[in-house]
Amino acid sequence: MVRMIRIALSLMFIVSFSIALQAQELLKQEYHKNGQLKSTITRYDKEIQVVNYYDNGRMKERFYFIDFKRHGVFEAWHSDGSKHMTIAYENNKPSGQWQVWNNSGQLIAEALFENGNLKSGHMWDKEGNPIAFQE
Repeated sequence: MVRMIRIALSLMFIVSFSIALQAQELLKQEYHKNGQLKSTITRYDKEIQVVNYYDNGRMKERFYFIDFKRHGVFEAWHSDGSKHMTIAYENNKPSGQWQVWNNSGQLIAEALFENGNLKSGHMWDKEGNPIAFQE
């Protein structure tokens, strides 16, 4: 009985894994002149993921589309791999918190969006002092 349960669970895992692999389709890949990966475009069911890379191989940005509209979290990194920016999109409009970091990892700007409209925002200088927020 235990053996049959193990076999059934193994089969369920294999089927689930193969379905997950089928749901992902690489649409396009490009390479930098130095041979490093430059970008990938991958389909996950209705969602399209775009990933761009620096010529040093580090990830530059990752974002998503549904029906040709930005949707989900947009993330960007500096060439050293540190976080540069995050913002969420819903139906091609900024939604939620937007944050920007400098090369040192210091948060230098953040804003709150709702349905594409800016609700509030803050910016800081290198010393962490608040400065006037610019739209």
